[in-house]
Amino acid sequence: MRANRFTSIVFLIPVLFATTILWLQPTGYFVPPAADTPGYFLPVGYSRLLFDDCDSVAWMIRAENAKRGRLAGRVDADGKPVHVKPANDHGAYEIRLATPAAFTDRYFLEYPPLALAFFRLCYTASGSDGAAPISAALLDEHEFNFTSHLPATDAEQAFYRGIRRGVDASVIVLILALTGVMLLIRRGIGTGGIAAGSPWLCVLPAILYFTPCRFDILPAGLVLLSIACTARGRPNLGALALGFAIAFKLYPLILAPLILRFAFQTWARAAVWAACCALPTVLANGMMLFTDGLPGVVVPFQFQFERSVETLFVFYGRVLPLPLAEGTVGSLFRNGAVLALVLALCYRKPADVESLLRRCALAVMLFVSLQVFYSPQWWLWIAVLLIPLTRTHRGLTALVIFADLVVYATFPLAFEPIIVGILNDVEITRISNALTYGRGLLWAGIAGVLLRADYRRALS
Repeated sequence: MRANRFTSIVFLIPVLFATTILWLQPTGYFVPPAADTPGYFLPVGYSRLLFDDCDSVAWMIRAENAKRGRLAGRVDADGKPVHVKPANDHGAYEIRLATPAAFTDRYFLEYPPLALAFFRLCYTASGSDGAAPISAALLDEHEFNFTSHLPATDAEQAFYRGIRRGVDASVIVLILALTGVMLLIRRGIGTGGIAAGSPWLCVLPAILYFTPCRFDILPAGLVLLSIACTARGRPNLGALALGFAIAFKLYPLILAPLILRFAFQTWARAAVWAACCALPTVLANGMMLFTDGLPGVVVPFQFQFERSVETLFVFYGRVLPLPLAEGTVGSLFRNGAVLALVLALCYRKPADVESLLRRCALAVMLFVSLQVFYSPQWWLWIAVLLIPLTRTHRGLTALVIFADLVVYATFPLAFEPIIVGILNDVEITRISNALTYGRGLLWAGIAGVLLRADYRRALS
């Protein structure tokens, strides 16, 4: 009885964390990266240790643009996505804010249509009518500029308060999504409590931090739900859940062959499964095509696929040769390596749901490791697949805990002082190398545990 009570207490932690965030956040302004914000309780260099406003603000800005009837898919004269860089000179940004400028027909959007629909749903809490007289610079420039600006006019203050209400609504929804994932993990991904993990691992620092300020818990949770439905004899429902995950983020697409291999019975049923999986993405992008035209669908993907190499925390230049991150050769290497692993993992049908979870985790880990930039919230994609395995895989719990701590130490703990300029180049290099190599070693250990367990299961 006491053990059950102790386990139940964990579900209060996300609620308390969300409550703390909502209580401490300023109402009429935001906290930019590396800022000493007036009235905010964390000083410069530590401003984002509890919550990161920037991504959430970007979501609400995109929602406001859509609410105003603007079309997604803004590009420059060369056909490149327009995403204005943060202002080095904040005074110049303030001048642009004060300079009258007409809104263009299209706005910058870097997210898939289903993600935009989620942002707009949360933004309904803002009360905005999509017609407030505000400067075009607020909606067309980088979200770092937006968060660094202290609203001056009555219109700006009202607008910022509305953006905050939208952000707060998204926090509540995402925390609820984490709670759902915790319940699923506690119950077990398979029937009869198979692949059940401790929900306490879902409130580790990095998982708890990135849940309310990124939306990655939604596709990650949907992937887990897809596997659970498939393991419980509902493959078409599982395909639909996977389809929604893909419509939020493309990465679950690499898991489709593995889940289909596990669920496969006949070619006819496989065709139905594929149709169910494709349906959410087709509908979401079809609606965007109808309302915003081809640029609204294509430009967000173009922006993501053309991201430049960011060497700070990636494996390229350390574990992997830097030339493999660049150009056509790099693209072929990344895609080829992931495809080869997925095909190898599909060679034998996963024997059970734990085998499927192991293979999905391996595929996602390789996919993330080969990216040319580092987004720490990707840890959520991996963690939700690993936690259900911790009770039956010796050593995995410790590896998950330390991997989570390294992710949080990387961002925001180390990243904030780095971008403030508190550290010199030598210190930045040492910290970056230590955290990146540490992450690599831990992920290699996790991969070793998973491969060993799957090899033993295949032999039994």
